[in-house]
Amino acid sequence: MPYKKKNIENNTENIEVDNTASEVKNDTESNVNDNVKTVEKIVERIIEKPVKEDNRLDKKINVRSIAPWITGAPRVTTNGDISVPPKGTVLLSREEVIAQAQNGNRLINGTDSVGSHATWYIDDAFTRSELSFDIPDENKSQTFLTKDIVEDIFDIKSQKDFETEIENRVVTRAEKAYLIECIKEFNFNDYRKIDFCVKYTGIEP
Repeated sequence: MPYKKKNIENNTENIEVDNTASEVKNDTESNVNDNVKTVEKIVERIIEKPVKEDNRLDKKINVRSIAPWITGAPRVTTNGDISVPPKGTVLLSREEVIAQAQNGNRLINGTDSVGSHATWYIDDAFTRSELSFDIPDENKSQTFLTKDIVEDIFDIKSQKDFETEIENRVVTRAEKAYLIECIKEFNFNDYRKIDFCVKYTGIEP
């Protein structure tokens, strides 16, 4: 009988230990659930809170030139002049850039007043949209000559299609000079294409 009693006591002890372990487990699960709920609430607040676009007119933005010579214009909103080094950039306020465009600066406005074939590129999506150079809702982007575009044109296999694309994409004096600069930089070796570009632009590489 004492043996049996001992077993009962041991069983009781085991039951008490099991109960304690169970309580610890429940407390841990409760803490984990609370933490998960807290994280979920934080995520919900982040998602619900709209991201405000930085549309301050006094914000400084980059304007870069494709012309291999110095370009400039009188400032509109302040005194002095804007001077951009050859194929360089300048920091201007959004207000100044918009004022330049509204004042008819063709370096920004290009050939059609919406930035096509411009010499200066506004490196700021908000300002381009404000000037209707880009219209996101219509998937419209500004027509502006870049190195990537020049490379894509030289990848065209057909000589006729190549020449047509050059005539469509390269219109202004600055674009023609920029095209020749790209040819020198990329070391293109297609004689017929380069020869056409030289005759079209009137500029020797």
